[in-house]
Amino acid sequence: MNWQVVFKNLRKHGVMRMSTITNLMVQGNGSMIGEKSPNALRLEAEAREKRRLDEIAKYAPLKRIELVQDRLPDFPLDCLTDDFRRFAKDLAACKQAPVDAVGVSLLSMISLAEGGRFKVNPGKAAVYQKGVNLFTMTVMESGTGKSEIMNVLKKPVEDFVHDFNEKYKGKIDMDANWQNVLRDRVEKTKKQCVSGKAEYSDLEKVQKEFSAFRPVKNLRCMTDNVTSEALENLLAENNGVMSVVSTEGGVIDIMGGRYSKDGSSNIDVYLHGYSNESLDKDRAGQGHIHVDHLYLTVNFSIQPTVLKDFMRRDFIEKGMTSRFIYSIPKELDERCLGDSPDIEPLVLANYENKIRDIMSIKRNGHELYELCFSKEAERLMVAYNDQNIQKRIKEDLACIKRVARRVIGQTIRLAGILHLMEHGGGAVENREISAETVKKAIRLTNYFLEHTKAAHKTVEDSEEVRSLKYVWEKCCALKKMVVPHDVLRESCRGRLRTNEEQRPYICGLIERGYLRVLPEEEATAGKSGRPRSVRYGINPLLQDEVLGKDASLVTELHPEIPKTAALETTAEVS
Repeated sequence: MNWQVVFKNLRKHGVMRMSTITNLMVQGNGSMIGEKSPNALRLEAEAREKRRLDEIAKYAPLKRIELVQDRLPDFPLDCLTDDFRRFAKDLAACKQAPVDAVGVSLLSMISLAEGGRFKVNPGKAAVYQKGVNLFTMTVMESGTGKSEIMNVLKKPVEDFVHDFNEKYKGKIDMDANWQNVLRDRVEKTKKQCVSGKAEYSDLEKVQKEFSAFRPVKNLRCMTDNVTSEALENLLAENNGVMSVVSTEGGVIDIMGGRYSKDGSSNIDVYLHGYSNESLDKDRAGQGHIHVDHLYLTVNFSIQPTVLKDFMRRDFIEKGMTSRFIYSIPKELDERCLGDSPDIEPLVLANYENKIRDIMSIKRNGHELYELCFSKEAERLMVAYNDQNIQKRIKEDLACIKRVARRVIGQTIRLAGILHLMEHGGGAVENREISAETVKKAIRLTNYFLEHTKAAHKTVEDSEEVRSLKYVWEKCCALKKMVVPHDVLRESCRGRLRTNEEQRPYICGLIERGYLRVLPEEEATAGKSGRPRSVRYGINPLLQDEVLGKDASLVTELHPEIPKTAALETTAEVS
């Protein structure tokens, strides 16, 4: 039998490729063998690589589409204690939200619960003692679970406040009445002094009694969209302690002067509240306000567009923006209800009990409990500042010098919060902050620094970038290296409904080397004679992203594209 003729007929009818035939023959006598020769394998691999490179060359240079979040580090959950770490994971899974959003707000909630009872002494005279109050800002799109997370985190605080006010309701009412009586006595004695019926000493006595009286008041810890004037009053009424918690960012408009007569910003109370300074104000028609020691915490969860408004010139120059630590969490691809397990009751109970434990710490009169760095912790802090931060101020932190100057202060505050997270109410007796705690505080600081750099550059993911990423994700979801236009069009209708809306982003993917328009083939026209729909080839460099890492290029790059004659000839030689 003439094997050459047989194989020629088989190939003629499309049963076998010449490259395969050649590899099934023994050089010289034409007999078949069971495997390819090393030379044949090498030539075949070279041919495949050439086809791949030729295909890649048909695309524009690949330019990656990245959201800001894609380039930022993840929240270091292992810096939290075991019970808080478990709670953060469970809450993030339950609400289908980034764990960063939970972790940052969790730190803020510890700061809120502490309520101005502690200060931190880092051991260096050059560094001021710090309170443990934080100003945090989480930047997320609307509808990503900000409010749901905060509702869970706030619940033990709200429950504690409710229980306290119910328990002491009678005492609160009586003290309020007695305070009014003392105030009336002062006013009555003033009038008697004017008429000569009382002496200076009488007025002095009743005034001292009024000033010394410390009534039990309704407990209040949180507020939302509040004016600066109203916040000052709340601080005065609550012994200088208050927290502003907002998940929409409307308060930022208020801070910027929405309700002021001249439209100017009024943020002095925030500046003083962060630094634990005193509040001393005279307001027309409202009398004098004085608070010795302010303790203000702020937790904002805002949209990227609001962040741009916050990064205004006067806020930057006054140091408002540099007092915050920022987090820009990665967005989840989807929020599926089926993937939302409930928080285990014991995990939730542990969190709530810890918050109540911290809030139950009795105040130390007019003094603050002092947490002190251990010698090793102090050494770590000094090394971090001198060998790291001070060098980086001239390098990558040059763009946020105002923030960099506050880095050590933020590290000290975070160390105090981590210490309270670990010891709870026991921090009153155990006041030494360990070196291990400071190491964790430094890791958290490094996380916040990267996110803060992005925030201060006012890096906002434009709608264009988000839509480009959306279309590309829809391409990947199809799991094919060739995507028909009509299929892609239907896949994108959830966000981009019309061809006109989709076209700029498909073109954008082409310009960035993700896609190319495949050439039309007259032979593949439909039954009606209409030309085949436009199809897009996906860059082979992105194959793993589309098909998975196990996919192989051994067969074809784009099965629907006929091979060129040159490539076919190369294959025949193999």
